[in-house]
Amino acid sequence: MWSRALFYGFIAGGALLLGALAGIYLKPGRKYIAMIMGFGAGVLICALTFDLMEEAYSRGGFDSVTLGFLAGALLYVSGDWYVNRHGGHARKYTLWKRHLAYRRTNTLGG
Repeated sequence: MWSRALFYGFIAGGALLLGALAGIYLKPGRKYIAMIMGFGAGVLICALTFDLMEEAYSRGGFDSVTLGFLAGALLYVSGDWYVNRHGGHARKYTLWKRHLAYRRTNTLGG
């Protein structure tokens, strides 16, 4: 049993290593990276949905699952908005430079 887990762990780790090497040496474009990241996010959401939603539906029914899904989406969007309003925009260098330039022109009366 543990040998099977070890085998699959090596396969997953090898895929991660190959992806990292491809990203370093092949220099894929931004659109290609965005496509791969979108695909990965979709696969993760799909796996979680199939794994969790069936059990939630059987335990709570359609109304509870729908309410929980909408509450989670609202919480996520609200948290993202809050972080962006309180300095989260500075997490990327280009946005941080734009923010500083905006603050300089507005605080100096320009």
